[in-house]
Amino acid sequence: MPEQLQKTFFGSKVLVTGHTGFKGSWLSIWLTNMGAKVTGLSIDVPTEPSHFLSGHIPELISNDIRLDIRDAMAIKSLLKKKQK
Repeated sequence: MPEQLQKTFFGSKVLVTGHTGFKGSWLSIWLTNMGAKVTGLSIDVPTEPSHFLSGHIPELISNDIRLDIRDAMAIKSLLKKKQK
């Protein structure tokens, strides 16, 4: 199964919402290890200490975007830019 997952995600672009939280930070690590180009989208780092910072995730992922997911216009604009 892991080999099949690596083939699925290798080289793909993935958007992880909530990447600064506990689950999102682990997902970002996992996807990066599978060869995906991860863009993280979150409003901020939610805790101190945080797994996001202690795991050095900002250095692992392709993009670290701070944006409120509830801001529909900002999300729409971001997705338009990323599709180009």
